[in-house]
Amino acid sequence: MKYKVGKKIFRVTFTLFLTLFLVLYFTRGMGYFEYENHKKMTLTEEQIKTFEKDVAAGKDVDVKDYLPDTNSNFQNNISKAGLKLSTLAEDCVEKVTVGGFKALAKIINS
Repeated sequence: MKYKVGKKIFRVTFTLFLTLFLVLYFTRGMGYFEYENHKKMTLTEEQIKTFEKDVAAGKDVDVKDYLPDTNSNFQNNISKAGLKLSTLAEDCVEKVTVGGFKALAKIINS
């Protein structure tokens, strides 16, 4: 019975990872990421041109007005839960590692 459950979990996990790989592979192949980078570059070129026009016109310019807003907060409940889970996993691994080395040191020193 346990073998069947493990086999089913393996199949579901394998199918999930295969699907994720194929999606990422085809989006890269279709140039989605390059297109997104091109849009960012075009926006930057437009901002440079606007900045140069304002400087040429003698306007009082501040570079911060031409840069995109980088102070966005992208945290949500899922990312917070992931951070808590990774911190918990880090603490557990650290305790097991330190405990294991202490036990090994005791065995070697005895």
